[in-house]
Amino acid sequence: MGDYITSVDKKVKAAIEETMELIGHKKMAEARVLIDTATHISLENKSYDLYARCQNLSGFIYSSVGEDSLAMDSFLAGLECCENHKLSNLLPLFYNNIGSCYDGFKHYEKALTFYRKAAELLDQGVSQTEPRVHLWICNAYINLANTHLALRQFDESFHYIELAEAYKKKHQINGYDFPLLLGKCRYHWAKGNPIFVHNKMDELIDSRHQYDTSTDYVIETLELCDFLKDMKEYGPWEETIMSFETYAKQQNTIRLDLMVTELWMDYCKATNNMNRYFQLCIAHTDLSLQEKAVINAGRSETLDLKLQLLEKEQARRTAETASLTDSLTGIWNRTKLIKDFRAYRSMVHNLTSEKPHVAFGIIDIDCFKSQNDTFGHVYGDQCLKTVARVLSDCISSFGDDGDVYRYGGDEFIYLMQCKNVHQLELLAQGIKEQLAKISQEEQFQTPLHVSQGYYFFRPNGAEHFNDVFASADHALYEIKRSGKNGYHITTLPDTCADHNHTSRN
Repeated sequence: MGDYITSVDKKVKAAIEETMELIGHKKMAEARVLIDTATHISLENKSYDLYARCQNLSGFIYSSVGEDSLAMDSFLAGLECCENHKLSNLLPLFYNNIGSCYDGFKHYEKALTFYRKAAELLDQGVSQTEPRVHLWICNAYINLANTHLALRQFDESFHYIELAEAYKKKHQINGYDFPLLLGKCRYHWAKGNPIFVHNKMDELIDSRHQYDTSTDYVIETLELCDFLKDMKEYGPWEETIMSFETYAKQQNTIRLDLMVTELWMDYCKATNNMNRYFQLCIAHTDLSLQEKAVINAGRSETLDLKLQLLEKEQARRTAETASLTDSLTGIWNRTKLIKDFRAYRSMVHNLTSEKPHVAFGIIDIDCFKSQNDTFGHVYGDQCLKTVARVLSDCISSFGDDGDVYRYGGDEFIYLMQCKNVHQLELLAQGIKEQLAKISQEEQFQTPLHVSQGYYFFRPNGAEHFNDVFASADHALYEIKRSGKNGYHITTLPDTCADHNHTSRN
């Protein structure tokens, strides 16, 4: 088994590496299929560390094609896995990425909360064994800087920009040039220093082209477009949209197509190209309808799947109930009795002070064999069904504290919680009276009589079924020996009751 797990883990790790290569080549659709398979295998194999990493990559892919809600679902699944299986080394990764999702929703305060959690854990060194931990730390600083900037908390933003730059330099980290420069440009623009921004414009646009596989690529593109719009830098703005459009075509998703259309609409309106703007409005409507159709199809598919699962669960429960039910009488069978007895034994400490005892009863139809031989099996079956109905009706007075079972042949079993022996006597006497009444009303060939043997005890959790059954069977023997059509109750001395109770005609 160990060799099998190692083999499967190796395959999942290889799938993760291949997924990352596909992401690097912007083949998100292929990457999604591959990582979905790896996610399923790792969960099935209970390789929770790999499962969490797969969920992170899945969220990365969804985020890269503008599917923020699906990305959040993946990140939350990964976070739950980390919390349930104590994978603290991966927690900062998910806190960072969940914060990025909130950034995409423009819920900056919530994003800040998760970014801070990530930074605190990273400062504590929980991820120091991770090979990419330096990237995580740098990314956490950049995220904090951008979110503080969005909240117009300029000093805090610049503080984290400086931290990120210093950390990047110290650990010789490649990448992150664009988000750092964008953060600095936005900061200087907000602080009234346009000269710095204009001097950095070419560098900013060039670094954007080298940074188009980041998790936050879509978010940062939108932020860059907003920034260029504020600056009225129409040339770089148009160039950025065209670059993003190329990326969107590679991914072939309606969501990204909508984003591109919205960016062009914004651009055309700002540049007073109203003819093109109105054409884009029509295209946007068509795309919105397509997206709605896709969403509805997805919802329908999800509903179908849930209904299929519900039907399967109902079928399973129906089959389980059938396996525990006596086909002739409709009451529980012997298998269910054994199962319930174990449950009774395990719930000793849950017995209420009102009903601290358990009664186990064996009810046997008197002279059933001779009636069955004399009047036929159809008549015998009717007797069994009638007795089962009476027993069920009588025990219903106990509420949910008891059940009746067909043990086999003409033997039935009662298993119930009881307050005292007197309550059990009332039940046994009620059975006699009900059967006598029904025998007359339904005109049975001979009166329906039963012998009842009960074992009344306070459980301690150590009782064995065979021992309890034997005690009740002995009580049944006593009433059979003394004339039938009655009941005998055997109790233990510590039940605060007389040792034996017998009633018969």
